[in-house]
Formats: sequence, C-alpha cells, structure tokens
Amino acid sequence: MHDTIFRLNDIRGEIDRDMTVHDMAYVAQALVLYLKKHDSAQRAVALGRDGRLHSPAIYNIMAHEFETAGFEVINLGICPTPVVQFMMHKLSLKFAVMITASHNGPTYNGCKIFYHDQPLCGESLQELRAIAVQQKKHAPSTDTSCTLAVAMHTEIPSIERYVMWLVNHFPQLKGWDKPMVFDCGNGATGAVLPLLVKLMEWPNAQVLYAEVDGRFPFHEADPVVLENMRALIQHVVNSNALCGIGFDGDGDRMGAITDSGHHVRGDHLLALFSQDILQRSPHQTIVFDNKCSQMVHNIIVEEHGVPFRSPSGHALIRQNMINNNAIFGGELSCHFFFADYYFGYDDGVYAALRLLDILYRRACSLDELLHQLPATYSTDEWRISYRDEDKWNFVAAVHAKAAQHKQIIDISTLDGIRMITSHGWLLLRASQTQPALCLRGEAYTRADIEPLGAVIKHLLEPHDVWPTIAPSFDAWLHTACSDRPLLTKEM
Repeated sequence: MHDTIFRLNDIRGEIDRDMTVHDMAYVAQALVLYLKKHDSAQRAVALGRDGRLHSPAIYNIMAHEFETAGFEVINLGICPTPVVQFMMHKLSLKFAVMITASHNGPTYNGCKIFYHDQPLCGESLQELRAIAVQQKKHAPSTDTSCTLAVAMHTEIPSIERYVMWLVNHFPQLKGWDKPMVFDCGNGATGAVLPLLVKLMEWPNAQVLYAEVDGRFPFHEADPVVLENMRALIQHVVNSNALCGIGFDGDGDRMGAITDSGHHVRGDHLLALFSQDILQRSPHQTIVFDNKCSQMVHNIIVEEHGVPFRSPSGHALIRQNMINNNAIFGGELSCHFFFADYYFGYDDGVYAALRLLDILYRRACSLDELLHQLPATYSTDEWRISYRDEDKWNFVAAVHAKAAQHKQIIDISTLDGIRMITSHGWLLLRASQTQPALCLRGEAYTRADIEPLGAVIKHLLEPHDVWPTIAPSFDAWLHTACSDRPLLTKEM
C-alpha cells in the first residue's frame, strides 16, 4: 500500500502496483477507528460502487470489515457517486463510501469517503492514512482471495429514487423532442441515463455506451479529453442534435458538445451557469478553481456576484463553498456544484439537466450562448505524465527559476504556481489524482500567445520533461486560438 494512494480528495491507485484489493480492508478498519475517535455513535454506512472489475471484491472486503465492527451496511449497488450523496440526504446518513477511481483507467480503483455531507479530504485523509498503515503493519497473515459475487446486505433502490427526483424537479423538460446525445462511456452513469431518458419521455435522445463495463472498451470515461468525445461529436453532428453530454467514470462530472460539434471547455460552462444563476440570484458568491480563465471572474463581477478563487480539487471547492456560503461552484475539469436548487455537491447528470434547462428557456443553441461570452485565448489543460513521487519537487524547481525571470511580474502559490506576465498568465501544478503535471496558460490577446509561450518554454527546457513534450509544445500553445466555436455546422 503506497502512500501516494491517499490523495488530496480521495483514495486512488493502480491495483497490484500502488495497492492490492485487500489493502482496502485496512482502509475500512482505519475508517472504523477514525469514526470511533470522531463520532463514536456512528453505526451505519452506505456503500456504492462503480463498474470496475475489482469493485465487487472491494465491496465485499470493506462490507465485511464494517459488519465485523458492528455497522449496518446499506448496499447502494452500482451507481454514480452523486447517487451515494443523494441517498445520504434522503436516508439522513452521516457516513458513506463510494468505491471508484473516477476517470482513471481500468487498472485503477479506490474510494471516495463522505462524512457529515462532505468529502473526507486533506488532513483528515492523512490521519486516515496513518491509521491504515498501522493496521496493515500489525495485521496477521490473511487469505487475500475473495469472490467477485457481491455479498447481500440491506439494499436500497437508489437509482429509481434518484431518477424520479430529477424527473419531478425538471417538469419543463419532460417530453422535449429536441435531438440530444448522451455518452456514458461505459461508466456508472449507464445505470441512470436509460431510465432517465425513458421517464423524461425524450423521443429523440440517444444514449451511447450505456452498458456499465469496467474495462471501458470504447474510450476512457473522461469528458474533458477531446479524444474521448470523438464518437459523441460525430453522433451530435450526424443527428443534427441540440447538444451532446459526456460523463466521467463515476458520474460526478459532465462535459458538453455544441450543435456544431465544438468541445466546450469547463470554464466556459462555468461562466454560462454563473451567468444564469446570478441573473436570478444576484450578489451571491461563486467559487471557481485557479485553472479557470479570467473571463469567469469577470463574468461573475459583471453579473453582480462575488468571485472566490480556490485551489483545484472537488473537495476543496465544496469546502470553500460551505465556508463562503456560495450558491454555486465549479472547476475547469467540469465538476459543477449547485447549491441554489440542489444539495451543493458535484453531480454530472444534474448539471446536464441544468444546461438543458438553460437551452430550453432561452430557446437558442449552445453555440449561440457561447458566442455571447467574451473571446478568450486560453490553452487546453495539458496533463504531462510525470512520476508521482517527484512531481512536487519539479514544480518547486520551476518556481525557483520563475522567481528570477524578468518577464514574470507576480507569482501566486494558491495551487501550484500561477505566473503573471505582461502577456497573460501561466499555471503549473502537480495533479492531485494522477502521476502528472498540469500546465495551462491564457494570453490577453492573440498576439500575446507566442511571447507567453516563450516564457514557459524557457522555464521547462532545462528539465527532464522537455524532450518528451517538445514535439507537442507548439500544438498545445496554439490551442489558445481554438476555444471559441464557429457558428456553422461545418467540421
């Protein structure tokens, strides 16, 4: 059990490299001891899981540990992460675990932990890590073999309750005959979308890759990566659809495709949602992460809202929303948290319905909505593979070099290093969820793109990562020219 599986927001690692399936027994034991210390009266846990091939075994292992400790185990079955949080509200539960590795590939697994309506994260996860390490250190030899059949516990029809709630809260969308396309990517939203489409009575909705399959045979379930949205784009264009919606592996994120086939960046969706919310509820706080375009900040101010910039990470966004009594929050990575008419956690399916609701009320296309936003010159977020154990030191080394660079006016260390120049800004940070570095920039004008690129090139060239990224650097830099859709059906 490698220390790196205890990340900022959740527990996640590659099975048989970073952790074994049976290591989740020590996580469950640690959770029991953590609750004994912080909430000794807690004696019930809801367990949900995604469709990964190891998830049934992990469910059995964790359920056994909780039952041995005297907990009632409530089996929520295969479901998206938001369904686990939804059922916590409906059943008045304080403690739940979702077995998932979100958007990571099929060899990964882990869990997200929810306690008192919030994700367990940061220092709390590190406290849990220390307990789990001790549990493993003092554990007797154990037979680690386990069956994939899921043990029977108190089972709740969670999917049906969740979908019915959505149908009842979006009555205006029922029977809408506009063509639309959803891509579940063989992730956990496949347990929800077919039933939602049926009960919404959408005659022209298509659902792609709805079979929950932990091998993710068609593409990875990460909607912020353009390559994963290719099939969705083709279906949207071919069917002349209103829009396309893709989901990540555990369903707490959604990404969108416009009617012309344009892949919408998360901060543009965040700006649209913020605009719509603030026009109905002005003077409210909206939280957004450090990777977002300056345009998001400006839109919030223009719509008489209060902007709050946060480090990236779904748990941190949620915590900053609570701390600042925010009405909405979001990330470039397409986590969206609605606290106006919803429960304040990130839910990809709910966010999709909110986007459809905007299109329904405004009677216009997503392309047209995006063209009403100011033009921006932001690059894609580039996730550069890098060693988990060294990525923090890499960022620190670049920080030291950046501090001496004459064109860098200011450096923020809110989350990684955000470097301000006369041409725009650059952000370099270590990923919290993957062995990767994250790089993004934004130029003030099209003419500023090249000099902004020269700054980051100068900072990265001396390091071991440069030979790997050099062939793709110019192409990445010029993604800053492509974040605005064309008002045309031409691809």
